[in-house]
Amino acid sequence: MPKLQEDLKKKDIDISISTVSRTVHLLGFRFYKNASSRRFVSEREDIVLMRMTYLRKIHKFRQQGRHIVYLDETWLNTNHVVKGDWLDVPSTSMSVFEPHCKGTHRKVPSGKGTRLIILDVGSSQQGLIPGCGLIFESKTNSSDYHDEMNKEHFTEWFRDTLLPKLPPRSVIVMDNAPYYSHLDPDSKVPNTNSKKSEISAWLEKSYVQYDKKMKKD
Repeated sequence: MPKLQEDLKKKDIDISISTVSRTVHLLGFRFYKNASSRRFVSEREDIVLMRMTYLRKIHKFRQQGRHIVYLDETWLNTNHVVKGDWLDVPSTSMSVFEPHCKGTHRKVPSGKGTRLIILDVGSSQQGLIPGCGLIFESKTNSSDYHDEMNKEHFTEWFRDTLLPKLPPRSVIVMDNAPYYSHLDPDSKVPNTNSKKSEISAWLEKSYVQYDKKMKKD
């Protein structure tokens, strides 16, 4: 960890050793000892497998010439601006800019302002896809902006805004946010808690033959 911390400092990233350790663990790395009792860093096997699977699929899609787009969301405060502006500060009264410098700085409201949630998609060939961006105002005080999105909002945007603007056989890359993956109510498979009428309706919709005299245990 100290060596990694020193390497980060060389790149103007000055963080504590505890932050370095916590970040490394969050990335899935763990310390183990080998047969010679020397310590080494090992990554979780499931993460390695997922990365290998992803890279192989992306490589295959690129060879096929598929259109690959990447989807993600972030947040922004409305008063989020740079801390200052460059202005001509005259050293003498002879400066031709002096009459124009007074009161020319920007007046930014105090506080962070309203938080905006931004959802967009883009590709390496096209950049951000025009007309796909979704921006809406935060309605909660949650520290995690992911709480602002839900499956209803995402599904509506995905179906009505994104898909019509993508060419056929496009590949959409996204993370594993819970609202990205959910079952459509009509395609949900009944379970042991489902009513008999719900199970019967699903079987008929799926064209599965069954005896209507059968009872649910």
